[in-house]
Amino acid sequence: MIRTPPPDAAEQVRFLRNIQRLLEETRTTSTYKFALLLALADLSVERGADSGAALPLKTRWVAAKFAAYYWQQTLPFETASGLHVLRQNTDRKPRVLKYLAQARKQGASLTDVLGDARLLKRIQRAVCEMPLPRLQRIGKTSFEFLYGEPEDSEHVELRPGAAFCFRRFHGLIRDLVQGAWVRFVRELNAECLGARVDLAEFLFGSRRSDLAAARRALEEVEGSRCFYCRREIPPVRLHLDHFVPRSRYPVDLGHNLVLSDRACNSLKADRLPAIPHLRRWVDRNTVLAPRLEQSFARHGVSRDLDITLRVACWAYTETEAAEGLTWERAQVMVPLESGWRALLNRYGST
Repeated sequence: MIRTPPPDAAEQVRFLRNIQRLLEETRTTSTYKFALLLALADLSVERGADSGAALPLKTRWVAAKFAAYYWQQTLPFETASGLHVLRQNTDRKPRVLKYLAQARKQGASLTDVLGDARLLKRIQRAVCEMPLPRLQRIGKTSFEFLYGEPEDSEHVELRPGAAFCFRRFHGLIRDLVQGAWVRFVRELNAECLGARVDLAEFLFGSRRSDLAAARRALEEVEGSRCFYCRREIPPVRLHLDHFVPRSRYPVDLGHNLVLSDRACNSLKADRLPAIPHLRRWVDRNTVLAPRLEQSFARHGVSRDLDITLRVACWAYTETEAAEGLTWERAQVMVPLESGWRALLNRYGST
């Protein structure tokens, strides 16, 4: 099988410039554009590989990403003038937000939404009708550097090199897109927002209630021992930590979360854990898989072990490519050992 080589440096720079053009030059009437770019970037991490190959994607995966992004944003935002559901469109409320708001009123959780095939089909239809055919238009010019015209409403294929660039520059692209999203929403809602500066956290941060549910689920399975230092933790010092740091990739899936002592949580910060921690994390997620699945389901925690392992593989690949260091303990940082790939390969994540 012939491996498609990654794009060269000049092509990678061109890709970033094209992303910048989409954000600056395309007409923006809705936040759908930003959601679609984020979805393609995230799915490249979750479903792609470190080659220059094209990446076929199912539009229902994109629809699920839209549901996850907008779920938090259907809640009212507290401002000095009261609670307001923020506008996301220059005209009427986007259909995706309307569908999700209806589901929330009926008492659904995000887990319920992601498991509702009929609702996701409606969101999928909205994505295929609106942002997917319009994202790459600048004026009357078609600017198809991300994907060609989809053959049907079920699939879209990223062009060769696009998934590689999304993976390589994921953090940068996410910051660019989320920054543009925040500015657009702030402008649309200027009268009610005033000078509030915490809009980004509301739009893209983790929901505390969801993390609390994950903490309860993990305590049921693992007790109250710190994942990193292995000491028993008094309840008041028990924290929840993202194993693959949220700053690297915002995955709140249950398998990426671990219980941590407050000190370890603070010292690890946004660093990627060293090999001994990775080995224990992979073992936990596979050996305890049935118990974790039951506990996550009981508490309504989103989970996908395969996706979580793929994200971890991507994060360690990027660290290896950058010759970066990993966190071992306290202030001790160590080079990434070559054995990390064998650990993840055992479970088919690479």
